[in-house]
Amino acid sequence: MTHFEWDQALETSCEPIDTRHESLFNIASGLHKIAEQNPQDQDAITEAVYGVVGSVVDSFREEEALMREYDYPGIDRHRTLHRRLAADVLDFAAHYLYGEDLEPAQLAFLVEKWLRRHILRYDMRMVAFIEHAKSARWAVESPRSRA
Repeated sequence: MTHFEWDQALETSCEPIDTRHESLFNIASGLHKIAEQNPQDQDAITEAVYGVVGSVVDSFREEEALMREYDYPGIDRHRTLHRRLAADVLDFAAHYLYGEDLEPAQLAFLVEKWLRRHILRYDMRMVAFIEHAKSARWAVESPRSRA
């Protein structure tokens, strides 16, 4: 498998989360391609860096809302992990945008590597809990809806 290639092994079975994860891979891939193929196009690179930052923040917000909805017991640890990556991404972006000599492709690799590890270690567990909670909720609510 090459970098930035979406892998079915990363699918959690939760469509909104998988869609967001795949989108993050694509956005990181886009930044990497621009940085490698057209390193002089600072406007495109800057736009791609902002895209990575925005997508990471949006993804985490949506995922955390889902965890709150289903009272996921690991939300505090999960949120801490999200905040650490968001801080790293924002820090990298700030240093890059203020002219430090950083390779923008490094940001793409940071996000891609973190996502792979995070999905397999944490998101799979979280989605399994949510799927179980959904089933339990459906079983409790279903008889009432039939009455």
